[in-house]
Amino acid sequence: MSTTSTTNMNVGDWSETYVFFRLLGDRKICACDEYLNRTNETFPVLKIKRAKDKKSVVVCRFNSILNTWEVFDGDAEIVQINATEGTSEADDLLLKIQDKTKDAKKYNKAIKFLQRLHIETIKSDSTHKQDITLQIGDVRAGADPVCGFSIKSYLGQAPTLLNSSKDCTNFLYEIEGIPANDINKLNEIDGILDLLAELKNRNANLVFACCCSNTFACNLEAIDTNAEKIIGELLKVHYLEQKKSVAEATEDLISTNPLKLRKPDTYKIVVKRLLEVVALGMTPGTEWNGETDNTSGIIIVKPDGDMVTYHVYNRDAFKQYLYLSTLFDRPSRTRHQYAKLFEQDGKVYMKLAIQIRFRKPKSK
Repeated sequence: MSTTSTTNMNVGDWSETYVFFRLLGDRKICACDEYLNRTNETFPVLKIKRAKDKKSVVVCRFNSILNTWEVFDGDAEIVQINATEGTSEADDLLLKIQDKTKDAKKYNKAIKFLQRLHIETIKSDSTHKQDITLQIGDVRAGADPVCGFSIKSYLGQAPTLLNSSKDCTNFLYEIEGIPANDINKLNEIDGILDLLAELKNRNANLVFACCCSNTFACNLEAIDTNAEKIIGELLKVHYLEQKKSVAEATEDLISTNPLKLRKPDTYKIVVKRLLEVVALGMTPGTEWNGETDNTSGIIIVKPDGDMVTYHVYNRDAFKQYLYLSTLFDRPSRTRHQYAKLFEQDGKVYMKLAIQIRFRKPKSK
């Protein structure tokens, strides 16, 4: 059996394997508060489903009598391993990930362990939001549900929550106060902040028009009927007022209330809900049915390798964590085709792109 080439695998990819190894060793995962501090709530891990390849999974079931993991490829049991082996492999892989040298051979030990478990891929299929599936012991429900989890790792660069795509994540604004014959001159300004500063100096007014993607617009509407307008105004605050933090930009909206909402706190409610559903499965380019049933939580790997989770039960803490821990990012203007003025039907327009990533965690 051959394992997928590791040449193009990054820290985030290897973090998924690290989580798998660590779960085999710990046989449990701890919940956390909005600051990623562990709480007293712990979920025992009874079963782990890990991608074998793009089409199938390997299933690990813990036998409490034998105190071993029984590993199945389909219906066939292929091997039994002790939890201590998972701990050992996780510890070793963590050191290799934290070693910044670009040597693919340093992962050979981890690859051999994966091969022993008949696993051929380092990371899950990117078309699925769930990176790993667990059956957990659930004291609250008095049952042992099977839950999909996405994985976000701080072992490398801070992970991205919402990736930008020119076809899905651009928002359109009409630029009032700028004549069409000034478009070419303004587009010669290189930096986006310099361009926006010049628009402000000219007292130009950016009026939100629409989300450029009908699919993303429909997904936002499923969150709230005002969500498209709220995110459009939120993005404008980020670019014009240089509010990098999602929370800071949202608080600005609450203060100024550009949509004249009866309850300004609605801005925060909608923004938190957007962050939550993106984390649990909604993507801008895929039609969303309003449900997050396929993903029940998120596993976060902190910079020191500690692992915590947000489950559906601590949803309020999860949303607060996302709200306090996310930043706007600015993708390539050329690649994502935004921040250039253009004329259409006698009016001047410009697109702005949304991309959101996590900031490095802070302790309370």
